[in-house]
Amino acid sequence: MASIFEFPIDKMPNFWEQTQDLSEYWKLNNDWLMKEYGFKAVSFEFLPEDMHVIEDILCVACAKSPRGDADHAVVWRNGLIHDPHFSNAGLAENPNTFTVFIPEDPHKSFNPHLA
Repeated sequence: MASIFEFPIDKMPNFWEQTQDLSEYWKLNNDWLMKEYGFKAVSFEFLPEDMHVIEDILCVACAKSPRGDADHAVVWRNGLIHDPHFSNAGLAENPNTFTVFIPEDPHKSFNPHLA
């Protein structure tokens, strides 16, 4: 999210320190994102044949990390745009989970330099 919304990574709260519950994590994350930027993060899982749904959409893609069994997130638009990890190794497999950002105000938009 820091890469997409172009803010310093240290501004992003580490909600995993507050909870290990995935549902609570996303609630904390979305409350903060809505307050700071007026957007809500919404995640989807797609089958390969449904990938057209996110075509040309700037989002976060998740899959297994090439550095172990953990998941990793990258900035994605029809493919990898930015890997926040210094190795720039991307993902170990094709992503099937994507997070898009929906504005509270449908007339609000952002224009990141990554786009």
